[in-house]
Amino acid sequence: MPRLEIQAAIKTILEEVPNIGKVYDSIRWTNDQGNFITAFAEDIDGQNQIRSWMIYRSGGGFDYGSRENSLGTEIAIPIKSKLARYDFKIEGWASFRDDDTDIEFQALLDTLEAKFEANISLNQTALIRSAITYEIDHQFFGDYFVHHVILSFYAVPSIKGITPL
Repeated sequence: MPRLEIQAAIKTILEEVPNIGKVYDSIRWTNDQGNFITAFAEDIDGQNQIRSWMIYRSGGGFDYGSRENSLGTEIAIPIKSKLARYDFKIEGWASFRDDDTDIEFQALLDTLEAKFEANISLNQTALIRSAITYEIDHQFFGDYFVHHVILSFYAVPSIKGITPL
């Protein structure tokens, strides 16, 4: 299934980022404190920290590839069938300790952004991937105050015979 291939590629790209922490290809949760730490904390530089990411489909739809500049690109898709479009969100949490963790979190996001910029085809699983937008805030994740980010973008699965960007 193309969506699952794209999600697996997103997970692989995230896991290439140093100190990314735990990466899940779906939403996870637990109410048990022991399981919470196991599921969402990671040893980062010798300190156990919340560092967790979840990838999930947040919407989608279809477009048709029978016109010039299809899907807002310079690619003319030479087919008259509908093209699936999957909207994804990547949600991330990282421990908040003091001002230094904001610098660390911003650097982590910069590295993550560079990884996606260098891999617009999502490991050849996407014909087109939109620009990534994100919102940063701070919130409680379980009992812990954390840095929080939601990255949003869409991807159109690769089509046999057409080379992704």
